[in-house]
Amino acid sequence: MSEIRRNPVTGEWVVMAPERARRPQPAGPAAVPAARPRRSADCPFCPGNEAQTEPTAYREPDGEWEVRSFANRFSLLAAAGEPWLREEGLRATAAAVGPHEVVCESRRHDLSLARLEPPAVARVVRAWHARFAAFHADPRVAFVSLFKNQGLEAGASQEHAHSQVVGLPLVPAVFAERQARARHHHAATGGCLLCRILEEEMRDGGRLVHATEHFVTFVPWAALSPYHLWLFPRRHAGSFAAALPEELVDLGAHLRAVLGGIAGALGDPAFNLVVQSDGPGVAGDPALHWYLSVVPRVGRAAGFELGTAMYVNPSRPEDCAALLRAAC
Repeated sequence: MSEIRRNPVTGEWVVMAPERARRPQPAGPAAVPAARPRRSADCPFCPGNEAQTEPTAYREPDGEWEVRSFANRFSLLAAAGEPWLREEGLRATAAAVGPHEVVCESRRHDLSLARLEPPAVARVVRAWHARFAAFHADPRVAFVSLFKNQGLEAGASQEHAHSQVVGLPLVPAVFAERQARARHHHAATGGCLLCRILEEEMRDGGRLVHATEHFVTFVPWAALSPYHLWLFPRRHAGSFAAALPEELVDLGAHLRAVLGGIAGALGDPAFNLVVQSDGPGVAGDPALHWYLSVVPRVGRAAGFELGTAMYVNPSRPEDCAALLRAAC
């Protein structure tokens, strides 16, 4: 049975989920997308195989779906139950309960987000937005993790394009620390930390990758790994839940261009995408600013990183940005 435990040294929570070991695993590296069939009879995410997944929770459009979400059969958490927390000395345990869904991003088995048309990517973004809000409406949920793993090296267990949404009964320590730093900056300066970062990156220009009406993508000044990207909304908002319809459309086109640039410049690497955001309750918080991060898996952590919690980036952010800027 799953449970969540807290590391007494770091304060970080870890989900102990033995059921996840039963997930289907690819036999080897994923095939090049162009070589895959439009539909696979063995893929549970392909149209016609809906009976192999849990019932549809969200679909767009009505009728013949283009994007759909459904409960993850190999969930990190138990779907039923109420949250609880026990602390005994240094040991803390919490109930591992909450929703966990898969968002199937396309009917096509052979297309990734980088190869979909911008309107199709906008459908995916709208699905993320809708499920993010729906999960936060669950009173058991304290934090929603919305992420995408593409490729075996990034942790994907299915090659069909998909992302995931998990509703946790607690706020991860690393996210709480980020919020604390943002609020400290606001208390000290009266301004938003991320707004200031965005202003400085746009003024400098050397790490910018792509800009559209509502979003700006850049390689951070102290990027943790090669080609690590941040996608910032230009408009200050504390939560992804506050994104406007026109911003979601623009994000679809923006994300398509950025992911296409990564695929073209770096040879379609595995990557992780994460929506970094708290819930609707902080939408108007002047200290908080939601964003997305994209991390291509072109490097690998080793002993130094594990021993020091410090990353080693063997590249210059400015050089990475220049390559991706040209590709976008």
